[in-house]
Amino acid sequence: MLFYFIIFCIVGFILGIVINNIKVVLGIVAAITLCWTFAYGPWALATFIELMLGVAVAKIVMKEVKQCS
Repeated sequence: MLFYFIIFCIVGFILGIVINNIKVVLGIVAAITLCWTFAYGPWALATFIELMLGVAVAKIVMKEVKQCS
Protein backbone atom coordinates (compact mmCIF):
# COMPACT_ATOMS: atom_id res chain seq x y z
CA MET A 1 0.00 0.00 0.00
CA LEU A 2 2.91 2.33 0.59
CA PHE A 3 3.81 1.87 -3.07
CA TYR A 4 0.41 3.20 -4.17
CA PHE A 5 0.65 6.09 -1.72
CA ILE A 6 3.97 7.17 -3.21
CA ILE A 7 2.87 6.66 -6.81
CA PHE A 8 -0.39 8.60 -6.47
CA CYS A 9 1.26 11.43 -4.55
CA ILE A 10 3.84 11.72 -7.33
CA VAL A 11 1.14 11.64 -10.02
CA GLY A 12 -0.82 14.34 -8.17
CA PHE A 13 2.32 16.43 -7.79
CA ILE A 14 3.10 16.16 -11.50
CA LEU A 15 -0.47 17.09 -12.41
CA GLY A 16 -0.29 20.10 -10.09
CA ILE A 17 2.99 21.27 -11.64
CA VAL A 18 2.16 20.65 -15.31
CA ILE A 19 -1.46 21.88 -15.42
CA ASN A 20 -2.20 25.38 -14.12
CA ASN A 21 -6.01 25.23 -14.33
CA ILE A 22 -7.27 23.67 -11.08
CA LYS A 23 -10.61 22.68 -12.66
CA VAL A 24 -8.81 20.58 -15.26
CA VAL A 25 -6.67 19.00 -12.55
CA LEU A 26 -9.78 18.16 -10.50
CA GLY A 27 -11.39 16.59 -13.58
CA ILE A 28 -8.35 14.41 -14.19
CA VAL A 29 -8.19 13.43 -10.52
CA ALA A 30 -11.90 12.56 -10.59
CA ALA A 31 -11.42 10.44 -13.73
CA ILE A 32 -8.47 8.58 -12.21
CA THR A 33 -10.44 8.02 -9.01
CA LEU A 34 -13.47 6.76 -10.94
CA CYS A 35 -11.33 4.30 -12.90
CA TRP A 36 -9.64 3.16 -9.68
CA THR A 37 -13.09 2.58 -8.15
CA PHE A 38 -13.81 -0.12 -10.72
CA ALA A 39 -10.53 -1.85 -9.94
CA TYR A 40 -10.27 -1.53 -6.15
CA GLY A 41 -13.65 -0.32 -4.86
CA PRO A 42 -13.51 1.69 -1.64
CA TRP A 43 -9.74 2.19 -1.92
CA ALA A 44 -10.55 4.83 -4.51
CA LEU A 45 -11.21 7.24 -1.63
CA ALA A 46 -7.61 6.79 -0.50
CA THR A 47 -6.50 7.32 -4.10
CA PHE A 48 -8.41 10.60 -4.26
CA ILE A 49 -6.81 11.81 -1.03
CA GLU A 50 -3.33 10.82 -2.21
CA LEU A 51 -3.77 12.56 -5.56
CA MET A 52 -5.10 15.71 -3.91
CA LEU A 53 -2.21 15.67 -1.43
CA GLY A 54 0.22 15.65 -4.36
CA VAL A 55 -1.66 18.50 -6.08
CA ALA A 56 -1.71 20.55 -2.87
CA VAL A 57 2.02 20.11 -2.32
CA ALA A 58 2.67 21.11 -5.95
CA LYS A 59 0.58 24.27 -5.60
CA ILE A 60 2.38 25.21 -2.37
CA VAL A 61 5.77 24.63 -3.98
CA MET A 62 4.81 26.68 -7.05
CA LYS A 63 3.60 29.52 -4.80
CA GLU A 64 6.89 29.52 -2.90
CA VAL A 65 8.92 29.46 -6.10
CA LYS A 66 6.99 32.48 -7.43
CA GLN A 67 7.57 34.39 -4.17
CA CYS A 68 11.31 33.73 -4.27
CA SER A 69 11.75 35.00 -7.82
